[in-house]
Amino acid sequence: MQNNYPLFQGDGGVDFNIDDKDVWFFPRISTIICDWPEACTFSLTYKSANSNYPCHFCLVQKEDLIDIRKDQLILRDHVNMKEYFNNGTSNSAGLEHVDNYFWNIPNLNIYTATVPDRMHHLDLGLFKYQIEFTTELLKLKPGKLVDDMNKRIAKIPKHSGLKVFKKGVQSLSRLTASEYRDMMKIMVFVVDGLYSEDLSNIRN
Repeated sequence: MQNNYPLFQGDGGVDFNIDDKDVWFFPRISTIICDWPEACTFSLTYKSANSNYPCHFCLVQKEDLIDIRKDQLILRDHVNMKEYFNNGTSNSAGLEHVDNYFWNIPNLNIYTATVPDRMHHLDLGLFKYQIEFTTELLKLKPGKLVDDMNKRIAKIPKHSGLKVFKKGVQSLSRLTASEYRDMMKIMVFVVDGLYSEDLSNIRN
């Protein structure tokens, strides 16, 4: 396929020359499946989790992400992001001071078009972190709770469609996304009752 025209030509569509025939169509981007760093690249937002506005999807400060109401949510779009850019205040919104090409494409909000990729966000991201956090938490308690956790995992019987982890969670870096999904099925039962702490003196 050879194209002698730019990919985007405003509202007039695009002419492609395919096999010596002109094909006229309107290209549209509906969804971009990506992980978080890739989403930041498309949206040109800061790639640091320590940014005041680390979310490429919304304008919520970092310290408010854990406790936010729907009516407080301010979504990013090409209008408010261009305002920050034109006013020279891009950094206050966690935005790279670069003119984003996607702002010029009609009927597209690049910030809502970038949707999470389950494998990177959940399987290899959030759940992996939860296991690592739980392991470090167990190490702080007296006894060999991490060994107990691994023994519980090793005792999970074989079952159709379920992977057996005979060595526990000792080699997290080698696990695939599919293996993390298998581990999701058992971890709630593995850690149940393993860690206990007196919370009676903590006020809600």
